[in-house]
Amino acid sequence: MIHAVNKIARWTIMAISTVAITAADAIARPLHEIEQIAKSTTVLVDGLNPGSGVIV
Repeated sequence: MIHAVNKIARWTIMAISTVAITAADAIARPLHEIEQIAKSTTVLVDGLNPGSGVIV
């Protein structure tokens, strides 16, 4: 029983840490930085309806 509680506690701590780290990346960026990222992040869609686009 104690082993199961420890395992759940470890997973909970890892999940909270992941959310905290990910939330730091969600901060609004300046417009010029977004433009630079958008220019360098184009994708090729290769499937039934091929095309290209930008990841937003």
